Amino acid sequence: MMMRLALLAALAASAAGADAEWDAALDGSVRPTAAKPPWKLHLGNRTGEGTKDSLEAGAIRIADLSPKGGTTRYFYREWASSRRHRSVVEFRARCVRRKGLAAVMVLFADGRREETLELFPDHIALFHGKLQAPLDPPDAMHDFRVEIAGRDIRVLVDGTLAIDGKGLFTHDAHGGRNLVGFGSNCSAATGVGLFERFCYRTRGPAIRVWPGARHVVVAKDPSRYYAWPNIIRRSTGELLVSFHVHDASHGPTHLDFTSDAVLARSRDGGKSWSPPETLYAGPHGEENVALYEHTDGTLWANMYSWQALRERDVENPVLSLGMRKWKRQDADYAKLVTTFFLRSADGGKTWSQKPEPIPLVDGLFWACNRPPIRLRDGTLLLPVYGQVKGETRCIIAVYRSRDGVAWGEPSTIRPPEGDRAAFHEPVLLELPDGRVLCAIRTSGAGDHTYMATSRDRGRSWACRRSEIIGHPADLTLLPDGRIVCSYGYRHKPYGVRAALSSDGGATWDVENEVILRTDGLHRDLGYPATVVLDGGQLLTVYYFHDAARTRFIAGTLWTPPPKPRP
Repeated sequence: MMMRLALLAALAASAAGADAEWDAALDGSVRPTAAKPPWKLHLGNRTGEGTKDSLEAGAIRIADLSPKGGTTRYFYREWASSRRHRSVVEFRARCVRRKGLAAVMVLFADGRREETLELFPDHIALFHGKLQAPLDPPDAMHDFRVEIAGRDIRVLVDGTLAIDGKGLFTHDAHGGRNLVGFGSNCSAATGVGLFERFCYRTRGPAIRVWPGARHVVVAKDPSRYYAWPNIIRRSTGELLVSFHVHDASHGPTHLDFTSDAVLARSRDGGKSWSPPETLYAGPHGEENVALYEHTDGTLWANMYSWQALRERDVENPVLSLGMRKWKRQDADYAKLVTTFFLRSADGGKTWSQKPEPIPLVDGLFWACNRPPIRLRDGTLLLPVYGQVKGETRCIIAVYRSRDGVAWGEPSTIRPPEGDRAAFHEPVLLELPDGRVLCAIRTSGAGDHTYMATSRDRGRSWACRRSEIIGHPADLTLLPDGRIVCSYGYRHKPYGVRAALSSDGGATWDVENEVILRTDGLHRDLGYPATVVLDGGQLLTVYYFHDAARTRFIAGTLWTPPPKPRP
């Protein structure tokens, strides 16, 4: 008994020095949600039915006694771990009893990869790494230390290496999460765990914004909600940014029946911008307006709209991502009106006001995110996304045209066989060798961007998951042949990032990610689009926010790293 008291005193002394050694330290004298700052609590069914946490004999007791679906309880902190440096977790714990997987566990995720250390009364195991080690003595408190560095994970028990998981920290982080947590994380399992102490640190090189990056404001008005920009550089050198706007008093909603399409101009390389000009204020709510300059100098704008419907207007509605219940703004339903074009012959000063819709081919809806591209043979390709009748997941469709007026039946891009990802918000780029690359936002794939490649001018596609985590993406070809993929980063630290490829998008250098911003306060940001300026400088525009909750269009001027020598 005296030895155990001495050990606890030593641990307490260590915890007392947490400010010097640990980013955070927790002991069994306080519930995690009452700590300062508090830990977040994850409840699978949002009510905690069948689960409970309490303080018991100097330990945090976490019990999941229900095998019902949706019953989990674990505490977590977002900790900004990174593959660039080592993260360490130490805790003193015991599994009292358990039945099933992940009933008593500790979870580690660094935004790209994750692993779960499972605690049993008599052994421990890496859930994804499939390694385990005995606990001696069983049914007792033990001191654990977990070290994560790159793709390696090591587990020490009572100061002795128990699991050497070299190269095993590789499982994709769910939803790109970056956190550390402990408790119960399987609804079908039951278990009871005791945690006397839990601390961690993620010290390493600070995440730094790209050297020389300079931020500019394109459009900002506290009374307006600006979002989802696209940018083109005209043949005259003028920059045009198109984006969405609605009244900020309606809140930060991503669906508004009163929204309009607007644009702003710059004639000095993005340093200053004109006030927003109305491009289209139609009868519905416009979204995701994108611009394209044709070879004859005319401008095209493609976008889609949301239409408000009342119950009396809808008979046997087929609910989907393109038809949803929406009890706001005097509506019962919101229906997506398919992608359409407007045109301008005077540099965007005036626009045709009669929408020219693309044909709806076997789909419940087709929405756009980016403009069409023109291939070297004159073919126009327009990427859209939507749901096909009989399918529940979104896919990509690529329409083709010779004149931008008549659009033929599209080719489609689906996930690889057996992959359950859903596809959204594609962008296209023609490569110097004639291939066409498509970057795709996903859901159900850990926030990975997928890449699809066509060798026959967009008629057929081969698709794979890329190394990039973030969404949605934009693709830009550099003068030296490399590709820049810019994307919003909706994980802590929230912001905007980019990665480069030197092999036509086959691989991306995420180990040397270009970090343009890390000062976002929450997830409502991103949708970057990038153009090349004179001298090789780049301008990436996106929507952002400030502490006053204003959403605005911003940009970052930056210079890409030099091309590596062969």
